[in-house]
Amino acid sequence: MAKQKFTNRNGVTFVTTDRMYPMAIAALNTLKEQTVKGISIHKVNFKRFPCGEMKPKITENVRHKDIFLFFDFNGQPNDDVVNLMLTIDALHLADAKRITLVLPYMPYLRQDRKDEPRTPVSAAWFIRALQLCRSVSRVITIDMHSEQLQAVFTIPTDHLPGRMLFAPWAKKQFNGNFENLVAVAPDFGSAKRVRKLAADIDSTVQVAILEKNRDAEGVKMYSIIGASIKGKTCLINDDMMDTCGTIILAAMTLFEHGANKVVLSATHPIFSPTQEFVIDEETGEKIIDEETAEPIMKTSTAYDKLAEAGVEVLVSDSLVTEKYDWLEVLPLGELIGLTILQNITSDGSVSKLIRQGLPDL
Repeated sequence: MAKQKFTNRNGVTFVTTDRMYPMAIAALNTLKEQTVKGISIHKVNFKRFPCGEMKPKITENVRHKDIFLFFDFNGQPNDDVVNLMLTIDALHLADAKRITLVLPYMPYLRQDRKDEPRTPVSAAWFIRALQLCRSVSRVITIDMHSEQLQAVFTIPTDHLPGRMLFAPWAKKQFNGNFENLVAVAPDFGSAKRVRKLAADIDSTVQVAILEKNRDAEGVKMYSIIGASIKGKTCLINDDMMDTCGTIILAAMTLFEHGANKVVLSATHPIFSPTQEFVIDEETGEKIIDEETAEPIMKTSTAYDKLAEAGVEVLVSDSLVTEKYDWLEVLPLGELIGLTILQNITSDGSVSKLIRQGLPDL
């Protein structure tokens, strides 16, 4: 990528939570490789009071600085949202000149419509709340659950596609031989994103779409539309993995139709645990607790389900994950760093960065 002229916007400063520190350092190193100098990095520390209230404190002076706030949502989303708002206010009261939010993952974005009466559109509320915070001038994020959410923003937003990570990975893995690779959309809503991913990998990569039907018992995959997957390696791509039940069922459907290998990929690894009934293997019935007469429940983690499914999993580091041999984590630091570069240069262009993509791995 060509070197660009650096325009100093009165002291660019990174402020980061502990969990986002590795990503912030990687972004900083990327900027240094582009001959960008003079960027400092500070942490925000959180103090929890006995009553449960939180108080963030910025560790260094940020007066008149151009702040890029790296913030994560690895804890409880409700607590994290309040902590984010308090941190923004701390930066504003410390006389930061400008605040750009670096939020690779944002919570609540799946709640993007009223699916029943007397409920909020939580995604729109969250976005509006961010914009009401003083001094916030821009948001950098990755793979929002719905592209239409960009319409809620009234401040500039850099919405980066996760395929910028996955396409270079696929090019390296298949080394130009893509005849046995099929990009798979887990549902019709993902088809547009997966087609773009396939095009970014290579024009010869075929696309298949899983058509699914939801019923009272869950989600059942019942047909595959598009390319033949028999004997192929299938790369399923989604914006997030949460409890992983649906995407594992998608993988099993592909195996049943003759796929040789299945790789599950998603930008945001939420990996939530779920409560499930304990089932008697012989009868297939729920096991009942004799004392309470209630069905016995067990906690099942997304990691347990994925390990049992026997698939490879590919995610970004937008959220912190546990380490497993079958789980590969692609770092976002370079992409974030290059996006920030476009924001602090006089001739920068995020859309051009998206078109060109990251350098091949």
